[in-house]
Amino acid sequence: MNTAIKVCDLTKMGFTEQEVLDFLSTASDREQIRLLRKNRSRLLEDIHDRQQTLDQLDYFIYQIRQNSSGK
Repeated sequence: MNTAIKVCDLTKMGFTEQEVLDFLSTASDREQIRLLRKNRSRLLEDIHDRQQTLDQLDYFIYQIRQNSSGK
């Protein structure tokens, strides 16, 4: 794969500059997979955090609607 494309893809996936350099400097498939899995875990945590925020927003909307319909 083209290195420029790989750098762009890794950056879009949330890799830091240092993580991109680490990824590109290793010839070990095992190490590259480890780095990808580490970033995947971090992204999944971010998704869970955002889902919790969405759930809170939905609950606030629900509360406001309940209070409005009760008046």
